[in-house]
Amino acid sequence: MIFFLRILIAVVALIGLAVALYIFRKKKSGEKMICLFNSDCEAVVKSDYSKIFGIPVEWLGIAYYAVTAVSYLVFAFAPQLSQNIFSVILLWATVLAFLFSIYLTYIQMAKLRQWCTWCLTSALICTVIFLAVLSLLKIN
Repeated sequence: MIFFLRILIAVVALIGLAVALYIFRKKKSGEKMICLFNSDCEAVVKSDYSKIFGIPVEWLGIAYYAVTAVSYLVFAFAPQLSQNIFSVILLWATVLAFLFSIYLTYIQMAKLRQWCTWCLTSALICTVIFLAVLSLLKIN
């Protein structure tokens, strides 16, 4: 079960990486994003809330998802490596990513009153990773 959860986290993180890279590419190229449900992704990803401390949110997503995917693939095939300080740091990064995704979802709902389906997908991915990590903690 531990192996399965680690692989699940890695695969879901790779999907998150693809989403973050899509947002990054579209913003960088200036191309309009394809958004479902008649939502306005542009209003969200180009808003004042799209950066934190001057860092674009999608860059944080790319870094988080890449590190998470690689780490959990390594942990799946070399479980002894999951028992170090890096795994504790990764746990806290996951908690922060989950809380930050809740905050950003709140911003879409309450402040911007616009929805970005890509951003919501990323928030869902952070939630899945968070719940899977909690399951791993419960098993260990």
